[in-house]
Amino acid sequence: MKQVIVIGGGASGMLAAIASARGGAKTTLLEAGEKPGRKLLLTGNGRCNLTNLNDEILSVYDSSDRVEAKKLLESVFGRFSVRDTLDFFHGEGLLTSVEHGTCVYPVTGQSGSVVGILLRTLRSLGVKMKFSEEVVAIGNALGYGQSVSSGYLSAKDRGVETVETQNAQQDEEQGETAGLLQTDAAINPGNSGGALLNMQG
Repeated sequence: MKQVIVIGGGASGMLAAIASARGGAKTTLLEAGEKPGRKLLLTGNGRCNLTNLNDEILSVYDSSDRVEAKKLLESVFGRFSVRDTLDFFHGEGLLTSVEHGTCVYPVTGQSGSVVGILLRTLRSLGVKMKFSEEVVAIGNALGYGQSVSSGYLSAKDRGVETVETQNAQQDEEQGETAGLLQTDAAINPGNSGGALLNMQG
């Protein structure tokens, strides 16, 4: 059986762990804090605005690079739409209400209801949850020697462009190294990319 470790017990981490377990993997969720969904509990002034039914919602997001922002949002919503979000939560037993025509909240008016649904689903799927668990990345990702970074994993499968010298005439050829990890530690060469361990090793 495939084993998956999901790092971070926020909304994305919990949903990723649910998707992993539903896909048949033995899944463990690691969260650095004492309990999951801390930021989720604060959303919507503690009421958790789950989603928005406005078809034009993508147009209200602003960014210094609007083209890239639009592509990113279209990619995200293309993979997991507003309807998918509602189907998931309704399927898990969460009742919702719509306010101001487009804003979707749990009918209880409490974000704790959303976190509770996610935790119940994780437990029902047999996801192992560990709290107060930070992650350490150890490795020699870019060939700069042993390095250790503690913190949150912010990305995986990162590619780094490299330049390779082919001969004595210094002909250079661009290459790419893929599959590196990125943590929230300062970006320095070789600071992550190795095995993931907890603080006890």
